[in-house]
Amino acid sequence: MILPIGHDRSIARWPVVTIGIIAICTLVQLYATLVAPVTWEWGYHTGSGINVQLVTSAFVHGGWLHLIGNMLFLWLAGAAVEDLVGPVKFAIFYIAGAVAATGVFAAMHSGHETIVVGASGAISAVMGAFLVYFTSTQIRFWYWLMFRTGTFETAAYVALPLWLAEQFLWRSIEGPSQYSGVAYEAHIGGFALGFGVALVAKMISGTPAPAASAPAPHYERFDRCMAAIRARDLGTVRTLASRVILDLAREYDHQRVLDVYLALKPLSQRPLTEAAFAACARAAEAIGNPDLRDEILNDKLRGAPLR
Repeated sequence: MILPIGHDRSIARWPVVTIGIIAICTLVQLYATLVAPVTWEWGYHTGSGINVQLVTSAFVHGGWLHLIGNMLFLWLAGAAVEDLVGPVKFAIFYIAGAVAATGVFAAMHSGHETIVVGASGAISAVMGAFLVYFTSTQIRFWYWLMFRTGTFETAAYVALPLWLAEQFLWRSIEGPSQYSGVAYEAHIGGFALGFGVALVAKMISGTPAPAASAPAPHYERFDRCMAAIRARDLGTVRTLASRVILDLAREYDHQRVLDVYLALKPLSQRPLTEAAFAACARAAEAIGNPDLRDEILNDKLRGAPLR
């Protein structure tokens, strides 16, 4: 068993939409457990065409384990993506992912009626966007192998494609005319939509397409800076942070610029030069996050020393 339990991406604000989705799904599951099942009314019936159940089915789950697993993935990926794009865009994107993923599954299973429930298709779309925006983010996993447990980390550009490959593998084992109870087609369709939409949005914003790593010198300094921030090594942070931000800004690597800025948040005040603050504000503007841009400009105006 391998489960994701965290990553090194910092967020600047409460992910209200992500929290709201988790709350709604939990309340629906409580109602289904204590009052009456909702699968028939809220689940999507394949072959029923376009209707509201394309959306409501994403808030219904087949049990508590199904719910908990999905909400874990949603929290880890959704909070970061919502922080980047903003709550309104994230909400629209999430609903679109739910509709598209369910639609793909329905198209692949049009020959017999099946009721589809679960948020995994929409969450897969969020995971696709996470891969685009946070390509090199280190994801932390917990594993249980026989009688041993532990943790390890790997980059998103390794972990998420492997997860997608697993969905294709299980779908091929299942066969085209069978359904095991897991909507692999919804996972694949949702992931493809999320990746595609995020990639187009990122290209329009002026950020280069995702790559496995940044140019080696910048990437190495970025890693050293992030490690120093986590270790609260203030001397190294003061030396590296502004330089790293300006180097990455010259490469139009808006996301890593903001990763450094947001990672500094627990340190209260950012030990950055005016040019570095300006680069961070431009990065936030480039990715379409005016709230974060305004926060950066306010921090620049306050200009308090690092505590």
